[in-house]
Amino acid sequence: MAEQMEGDAEGKTLIKRNSGQLLSLVNQMLDLRKLESGKMSVQKIQSDIVKYLRYLTESLKSYAELQGLKIHFLAEKPELTMDFDPGKMTRIRANLLPNAINEPPGVYLIRVESEGGAVAIRRMVVVR
Repeated sequence: MAEQMEGDAEGKTLIKRNSGQLLSLVNQMLDLRKLESGKMSVQKIQSDIVKYLRYLTESLKSYAELQGLKIHFLAEKPELTMDFDPGKMTRIRANLLPNAINEPPGVYLIRVESEGGAVAIRRMVVVR
């Protein structure tokens, strides 16, 4: 419908971006429901989650810089071997960047913390 609107290119862009984000959120909720019901499988591997998350973060740096962002990766531990699904982790990482792009330009720290065998990914913002 946004394509059919006359004029206001900025408004059309905003509608497309917001509807894309809403669709992504709905798909995430559907995926969560599938995981809970056992209809979506988890393909776990045992590996160093810190190394994998660092790799995923580094792969975003050049794109983030084009958006006026700087991303840094901080890990509480230099390595942490655990079971995780690389595909699901990639999707989580893919969701962090669109959220950051909607924030003002600044420095974004993606921090990995572990506690009791669980891993928490936190995004902290430092705006200049």
